[in-house]
Amino acid sequence: MRDLSNHEKNEAAKLNKQVDKLNNDMNNLQKDKERLEGEVTQLQEKMIDLQEQVGVKDQDFFVCLVLILPFSCHFADFLLNSG
Repeated sequence: MRDLSNHEKNEAAKLNKQVDKLNNDMNNLQKDKERLEGEVTQLQEKMIDLQEQVGVKDQDFFVCLVLILPFSCHFADFLLNSG
């Protein structure tokens, strides 16, 4: 009976350790996600500034960039969450 109780305590300690590690990993991934979203926002703003500076002659190219950048944010999010 005592062995069973000790075994359950050990299992509970292992599970608590795993939960702490997963919470830590989740917090780190959330910080990475926020950092990457900030970088995407900065890149989008820079792209708009550059477009205004040079005047986009090829509107299709600009539209492609506008469509690709948000997708890249989702792709980075996917990469972070797939680990």
